[in-house]
Amino acid sequence: MSRKRNIKILVAESISVKAARDIIAGVLRYAAAKRVWNVFVHGGHPFDCDDSRPFSRPDGIITGYTSDDPANPVPTGMRRNIPTVFTCITPDSRMKAPSASIYADDQAIGKAAAKCLAKNNLAHFAFFGTGKTAYWQKARLASFKEAVNRTGHEVSVYLPTGKSPMSWTKERSEVLRWIKSLPKPCGIFAAYDSLARFVLDTCREAEIKVPAQVQVLGVDNETYFCEYAIPTLSSISPDFEGGGFLAAQTLDAIIEGRSYSRTNLFGIAEIVERLSTSDTSGAANRVARAMELIRGEIRSRLTVAAIAQKIGCSARLLEKDFKDLLGRSVIREMGEVRMTKVLDLLKRTAKSEETIAAECGYGSPGTLRNAFRAQFGTTMRAWRASALD
Repeated sequence: MSRKRNIKILVAESISVKAARDIIAGVLRYAAAKRVWNVFVHGGHPFDCDDSRPFSRPDGIITGYTSDDPANPVPTGMRRNIPTVFTCITPDSRMKAPSASIYADDQAIGKAAAKCLAKNNLAHFAFFGTGKTAYWQKARLASFKEAVNRTGHEVSVYLPTGKSPMSWTKERSEVLRWIKSLPKPCGIFAAYDSLARFVLDTCREAEIKVPAQVQVLGVDNETYFCEYAIPTLSSISPDFEGGGFLAAQTLDAIIEGRSYSRTNLFGIAEIVERLSTSDTSGAANRVARAMELIRGEIRSRLTVAAIAQKIGCSARLLEKDFKDLLGRSVIREMGEVRMTKVLDLLKRTAKSEETIAAECGYGSPGTLRNAFRAQFGTTMRAWRASALD
């Protein structure tokens, strides 16, 4: 086992993509716990240095770039000769040094999409993708179709056939024609959020009602796409930060000479349902709107009565909707949302317990500490320390 201190790690990811930023966060979280890792991140920021001279010979590399990508900041001489973990891309088959790869579980994503749309009793389903034949899109589509087919339904598929990169301005009329042709109501699963946003915009242009006639679901949970879409966009959020942590763990095993898996999958963090997949019966619509308020106003300590008033129903009806659809009360859901945020802040930040209590809607740090110990049987300090081990 290696006893080397100040291990140098080069991380090369494009920070223009949320997934890559989350992967970097996961790597840095692992490095903070490892303590002997010195991480240099090249994210493609305009002020990044144009080479990796600070790390002229790193001990390991984590990268989302292929070797032949012109934007790859890793010097050519390093690319195949240093232990590397590739993130969400096919690894270089010409690697001389040990290597591994991590991928999102795209089959799980496709299955989750089918389940999310099917629960609203839809009989018609569709998939909207790009013209690129990426492995992840193929896997998402295949598992989505398989899951839908098992319910006795078919999937209509739209994949542009034009040249890549696709001109969506030129493609819009074809997409519009396709959406109009779909039997309604229909659930559309888009390969990622910007495509889902395109579907929403096209529906609005054609005066196709969402979610009454078409329900739309994306992937990645890009907040600015989802929260500011009209209506707000539901999305599957892969656990990219967990993937970055897994990439770092794998690279560590390679460097230390321990056994490791050449191919690793990370799962789904959550499915964030917003108005684009709420059903038309009223109950799911009310629950979706209530959930948006709970997540969006987490600091304000909303009451059930206040939430019900904001969405225009009685507190009793809202409680019934939550128990019918989610199997739990509004208060319990609010507590779970707050505690999930607490765990996230403990894991990702060094914020004090007082600050976390304020940001998560607890009346006082003592209230949070008591709730945390009651749920997890330990203190926040102890949980934070174990999460970084």
